[in-house]
Amino acid sequence: GHSQLAHSNGHSKTRHLMSDPIRIADDVWGRGDALITQLEALSEKDVPITELYASAVDGLVDATNASQAKLTAVDNKDTFVSIQSPRLALKQDLAVHAEQPENDDETNTSVTTQKQLRTYNVSDSPIVFQLAVSYDPKPEDSLVAATTELSEAILAILTYAFTHRELQRLSATKRNESNQIQWIANLFGGATLQESFAAIATTVAEASGADRISLLKRRAGHYELVSTSTQSNVDRRAQQVRYLEDFVTESLDDQDEFSFDKEEVEKITQVGQQYLSSSGAKSLFLRTVYRPSDYSPAASQNHSAIAAIMLERFDSKKANRVPHLNGVVDDAISLAIKRDEVSVSESVLKSVNRWSESVSNVRRISLLGLAALVSIALLAFVPAELKIPVSGTLVTAKTQKLFSPTDAVTDEVLVQNGERVSAGDPLIRLRSAKLDLLSEQIKGELLVARTELSIAEASRSSSGRASDSASLSSTASKQEVLKARIRGLSTQERLVSKQLEALVVRSPIDGVVDRWDIDQSLAHRVVAHGEYLLDIVSPEEGWEIQLDIPESDSGYVIAAYQKRTVECSLHLSSATENEFSNRLDSLDQATIIDRVGQPVLRGTVHVNDTVSTESFRIGATVHGSIQCGKQSIGFVWFRSLIQWWRQQSWL
Repeated sequence: GHSQLAHSNGHSKTRHLMSDPIRIADDVWGRGDALITQLEALSEKDVPITELYASAVDGLVDATNASQAKLTAVDNKDTFVSIQSPRLALKQDLAVHAEQPENDDETNTSVTTQKQLRTYNVSDSPIVFQLAVSYDPKPEDSLVAATTELSEAILAILTYAFTHRELQRLSATKRNESNQIQWIANLFGGATLQESFAAIATTVAEASGADRISLLKRRAGHYELVSTSTQSNVDRRAQQVRYLEDFVTESLDDQDEFSFDKEEVEKITQVGQQYLSSSGAKSLFLRTVYRPSDYSPAASQNHSAIAAIMLERFDSKKANRVPHLNGVVDDAISLAIKRDEVSVSESVLKSVNRWSESVSNVRRISLLGLAALVSIALLAFVPAELKIPVSGTLVTAKTQKLFSPTDAVTDEVLVQNGERVSAGDPLIRLRSAKLDLLSEQIKGELLVARTELSIAEASRSSSGRASDSASLSSTASKQEVLKARIRGLSTQERLVSKQLEALVVRSPIDGVVDRWDIDQSLAHRVVAHGEYLLDIVSPEEGWEIQLDIPESDSGYVIAAYQKRTVECSLHLSSATENEFSNRLDSLDQATIIDRVGQPVLRGTVHVNDTVSTESFRIGATVHGSIQCGKQSIGFVWFRSLIQWWRQQSWL
């Protein structure tokens, strides 16, 4: 009974609407205007396109009192209801028509409105948006006309929103492609190996978000730092650089990757701890780089690694690997190394070719024969000094390491690497929020106590009658308590002031600041109590050279050292023209392993006062030779071959 009543009311309502065509159109457009305003507002907002579609369909049904409305969008016979078109429509043609069902049923009508979007590409099919509104029973012509006009306006808003969002999507895609092209171009920049590695490190740092990227080249089983994202020109004589190279060589000796987080202390060896203490890194990730053709599970077994890359972070975030960058980065690193190797080989070949072309064949044979005769005579009759080539490091006799006195933040770094300072000069200004708060709290309490003491003294002076003896006694007791409290607070204030003064790290001696990345590692960084800050070295206390003598040549040096004073001819790697002579002062009793993993015997040379030290720099590389007495020139020249011959047990 209720359903029949509702059905009857629905028909009566429809008949009532049908009886007044003008009022029907006005009602539809009255509600349609509000719907159009709502849809225009939604189209300007960043809402899902499907939400706009749903609002349009629901609003159209409400505005026209239709029984059903359906929105479809067809692209090459595929129907979709979300903005996932593979192309952007640029030309619009509008076709609006009302269709009657094929059976021409008098009881229902479907009003269909279409809007077609076409592309300039003839091979692409157009996109067609369609709104179909169904009525039951059949409506008046005025309602059909109003519905058609309202559907046309709605489709205009929907197709505009669709086109606008497609344009935004394609623009974003274009920007991403341009950024990727520029990123790849930056990876393959640079003329020299150092410039190429610096470009790669800077680009990877921007893409990964790491604080510092370091690139190292593998040479003779050891990794050597070439460049970083924060400093393209690296001083390999610096102590921290040596720590870094030793740490990477050790970490990647038997594995392809190594990661560390500040909570994984057990993973770090003594070599790693030295580097972390000097660099201040909180987390890092290491990865071996192979040539692209060698990158396979068996690559590490074939020892074909060519480089290593290290990502570091100096905050609490973890230094994560970036796997989607590995392929193109490895290609860039491999190409940079190949380009460097080819440039050196081409220079040598060009020199040889120029010499060969300048000499005729007959003259060349004559010169070679004469050179052979002279060489035989020299080998047989001429003595020569046996000089053992060595290399070493220039160090000072006195070094002071400085550490953080408390947990704090570096407020200001007042010096630069290599800057000369005097004892007591401020180096780093630290800031501790805890001490600042405590100082202000003590000052406040001290001010309150002094104010209360002044009030008590004034009260006691104004009350001098004998009848107030009890009150005077209480006031005197209160004064003593306040004085004791003031003395305690004053003592605390002095102690906190001393602690605040200690936050200014000062140089304990006259010397030179030694930390090559002092700004990168310390500026505005959180430091823990006892954390390493920097070194102060004192060249005025004298210089010494630590020489590394190859174990295979140490026998000649030991024999000469036991017989007489052994002279050394040395020069700095940066000043080969300034050679100086010193005697070998001491030899260690045991061999050690040097930075490239070779056994060496350590010898010490104290630089005497007659040598000019103006060009000396801490950590500078020293080359030279140790004179081990006279030998035949044949033995001197072919010593390596003779040693190899003697070591062969099968000969």
